[in-house]
Amino acid sequence: MLRRCLESPNPCFGMIMHPRPGAPGGSEFGTMLEIRSVQMLPDGRSIVETWGTYRFRIMERSTLDGYMVGRVER
Repeated sequence: MLRRCLESPNPCFGMIMHPRPGAPGGSEFGTMLEIRSVQMLPDGRSIVETWGTYRFRIMERSTLDGYMVGRVER
């Protein structure tokens, strides 16, 4: 996911709250995060510095290559 974000002209991704155990569905709202810097560590982990840019509402969700993706509106 991080590699795909960094390859895009505007490196950003959305973040939503993880659903509570036993709660149906998930969050309806999230925050768009702009990637400011990335530090790749030798063990494969990364330190990613982001900046929250705006809130969004999830209109549709699906999965692509094991990641949650969706259509959102500001």
